[in-house]
Amino acid sequence: SFEINMENKSDPPAQYQELMKTSFDKINKQLPKKYKQIKTMLTSFIEKLKTDKELNANKYFGLYKLCIETKDPKLIETSIYYLHKLISYGFMDGKCPDFTANLHLEENKNEYPEIHASN
Repeated sequence: SFEINMENKSDPPAQYQELMKTSFDKINKQLPKKYKQIKTMLTSFIEKLKTDKELNANKYFGLYKLCIETKDPKLIETSIYYLHKLISYGFMDGKCPDFTANLHLEENKNEYPEIHASN
């Protein structure tokens, strides 16, 4: 279940931090160990979030995209849920470069074998 404490509507920075932290924590718990590159990206984003004052989640879009591309049902559900929340709260508008454009999980099986390791 997805539980987010978004009661403090008068404090967008607190909402942003709570939503991002909750989404990163949920993805971190669900992410299988075989996805080392996504884990590395997630770890760096968790650190970046600590000093993130922009209230703009566009820079984190690639993480959610890669989680969806894993085709793992739990990661897909979580990613779509949090993308929806980020968009509905106005923290994401899609105006960002897609740094994952050249990193497609299916096309790069040989380059990133840890992402494609069999279950």
